[in-house]
Amino acid sequence: MRLDTASGVEAVRKQVAEFFALQIRRYGEIVNAPGCTGNYIKNSENCLACFHCYDSEDSKYGVHVWRNAKDCVDVDTAGRNAERVYNSINAGIDVSNYLCVSLCWTCSFMEYSYYCFNSNRCFGSVGLRKKDYCILNRQYPKGEYEKLRAEIIAKMREAGEYGEFFPPAVSAFGYNESAAQERFPFTKEEALAKGFKWEEYPRGTFDKETVLWNDVPDSIREVDEKAMLKEIFGCVQCKKNYLITPDEMTFYKRLEIPLPRLCPDCRHRRRFMARGPNRLWHRRCMCKGGHFHGDQPCPNEFETTYSPDRPEIVYCEKCYQSEVV
Repeated sequence: MRLDTASGVEAVRKQVAEFFALQIRRYGEIVNAPGCTGNYIKNSENCLACFHCYDSEDSKYGVHVWRNAKDCVDVDTAGRNAERVYNSINAGIDVSNYLCVSLCWTCSFMEYSYYCFNSNRCFGSVGLRKKDYCILNRQYPKGEYEKLRAEIIAKMREAGEYGEFFPPAVSAFGYNESAAQERFPFTKEEALAKGFKWEEYPRGTFDKETVLWNDVPDSIREVDEKAMLKEIFGCVQCKKNYLITPDEMTFYKRLEIPLPRLCPDCRHRRRFMARGPNRLWHRRCMCKGGHFHGDQPCPNEFETTYSPDRPEIVYCEKCYQSEVV
């Protein structure tokens, strides 16, 4: 196969894609997870529309819901004993009662706060450590805190804001350069219409490469590593420039992996696409007969990340196990 060469790897990649296009697919990677829907779920219970989820229960609409997460809704990364977390990002290590929080760890009863640690009952605060009863980073006696918090929430409810995540205006990034664009791709017009920013200037450098791929050996065995570490490469897909670091080169040489022709961003995008979207479609098993349902089409229905317009042959759990195992 000559997997030490870029041409060999691409040839095998093409053969693998053609082979798997003809094979049946399991509707989802879900193991020991009663009452769960989503994908990549293991040892969980009653987690709906969750992805990359394990050792969790009673959660909905989450990505990376894991390590004893319970009662978490609308979250991206919540775990290590996270409980009652809503509409938040990266909440972990013995946390509870979060509302619209980002990057707060080992805290409880936090609302609209960012990057706080070992703190409790804080509202609209940033960068606190070991603080309690704070609003906009100012500490109050318990009674004053509760009274002021109630007044703020009442005004937010009146404006229809309470419970909604931070508005797009506070983001320092354009929508097209954020991770959101990977999950929910928008055009510039769509993003601007929803109130998001848009970055016009592309990040990185282009057309600064010092070597062309035609002049780079196809095999990693023939690459002069000292020479290649001095070169600037151009991505064959997006044309962005990038370098090969010494540690990368050592890794590629040791495992005989050819130098990557794609920049790190395009490599990430390829891996991301291979995992499938964090979205679900209601479908019916495509098995036409031969298992528990006899000669009739399988009646089982399920939620799957394979959209109806995709070419894969998707089976329910029973038919997949009967066919493959």
